[in-house]
Amino acid sequence: MASAQAEIMKDKLREFAEELSHAGDLTLAEVRANGERFAQFTAEPAGVTWTEVDAGGIPAVWADTQEGAGDRVLQYVHGGGYMIGSAAGYRNFTGHLARAVGCRVLNVDYGLAPSASLWICWAWSASTKSLWHEAFCASACTDLRVFEARR
Repeated sequence: MASAQAEIMKDKLREFAEELSHAGDLTLAEVRANGERFAQFTAEPAGVTWTEVDAGGIPAVWADTQEGAGDRVLQYVHGGGYMIGSAAGYRNFTGHLARAVGCRVLNVDYGLAPSASLWICWAWSASTKSLWHEAFCASACTDLRVFEARR
């Protein structure tokens, strides 16, 4: 038998799926709001701190744990087809990710289409690695190994 938490999550997912079935009738703002709400299904992890940073003109958020390794980082680029999603929406997820992989996670908050062109969205997410390395890691990471996680 499923736990009470699992039943609550199943109900939320059914509600979300029902809303998605009407996605063609929703405005872009409504679709984005649904995406942010879905991302918030993840509980806030204990022992994680978040720091908003400017990575060479690209907004980003560090997720750090006290026990995380200081010699490696993970760059996370949220999904959403460059149309929906945000670093704020994936805040809890990247906190869990930082705890699971044992190092800090940089969550890139690139601009979204159509207000930012798809080329700019891609360039922001792809170029952040070198920008944040120069701005935030060069002096702190002696043996830098970068892993990119994509949905």
